[in-house]
Amino acid sequence: MSTRSRYLSLTWLVNLVLATTVVAHPNGELNRSGRTGSTCRSCHGGTAAVPTASFALAPVNPLLPPTSVGIVPGARYTVSISVTGGPSLRWGFDADASAGAAVLTSPTLTRVSTTRPQEVTHVTAGTHQSSWSYDWIAPATADPVTFWLAVNSANNNNSDTGDGIGTTSVIFNSLPAEILARLGAVNTASGIDNVVDVLTIRGGAGDSMRHLGVQTGQPFSLEINAYPGAPASVPYAVYALNRENTAADLTPHPLGLGTGCFATPISGGRSTVVTNVLGSDAQFGSAMFPGTPAGPGAILAVPRVPARYRGRTFTLMAVVQDSQSPSGNYVFTNAIVMQVL
Repeated sequence: MSTRSRYLSLTWLVNLVLATTVVAHPNGELNRSGRTGSTCRSCHGGTAAVPTASFALAPVNPLLPPTSVGIVPGARYTVSISVTGGPSLRWGFDADASAGAAVLTSPTLTRVSTTRPQEVTHVTAGTHQSSWSYDWIAPATADPVTFWLAVNSANNNNSDTGDGIGTTSVIFNSLPAEILARLGAVNTASGIDNVVDVLTIRGGAGDSMRHLGVQTGQPFSLEINAYPGAPASVPYAVYALNRENTAADLTPHPLGLGTGCFATPISGGRSTVVTNVLGSDAQFGSAMFPGTPAGPGAILAVPRVPARYRGRTFTLMAVVQDSQSPSGNYVFTNAIVMQVL
């Protein structure tokens, strides 16, 4: 082989190595998130500036409360990770959680541990960017979940020296039971990720806690909205509790209607029956406002909210017919905590 041929071969080999192993661990390292005390610093070192490791968690379904309120058991969330600062020529990460399971949304950039389904790291292609995302399924149990994250802002020298390592950890609590019950059990498909708002007041279902303010002297309307399992003409019963519901009020129904925010006449309670077009069955109770129309659409409207109700709070919840419900018949809708201003 000529000298020139040897030179070209050597040049090709060097370029191949640099292209495939620019960082010392291009396919990621597991068990470096900080969960067990070990981070990327176990291998990488130097005096480089420490980068910032950023972690965010958001529900896939925008109708679910933000994680600042709490995590919904069994719900799907999007994990967003980013690195800022440090050498910033190549990047990597290792993220882990105390429970749940990861679902890759960018499998060409990330991979899941084969022994811990909730742990995710980068692959070689993922080292050319400083942010990543994947989905995570919350555990079915209502327990706090801890996330650990370690990031690497590398200097691209094909070794473990001169890189900056950042770490963070976050704890998320489970959504309080009284708020979880307000989400209802009417879904576009099976599971909490597909929950929909059936009951609204002037078109709204409230904030992330399902609180909604109603102004005295202003018009008031109550609506039953269409949903996938609804009949063409929607029968319903709407109930009201004269305060904000609490965890102690929750009433799981034995026939599969879901968990009510409070005891209704269906389960022997004494909440007020606002409207009822489910029929004459005594278990649904007698309505305060009889003769309201079937849904979907506005079922009750008053021109002005009386001033005597100012400062009071009511929790409203409905029962509707739903062919997709576990019972195949009736199901609890979402609830609204109405605050009269």
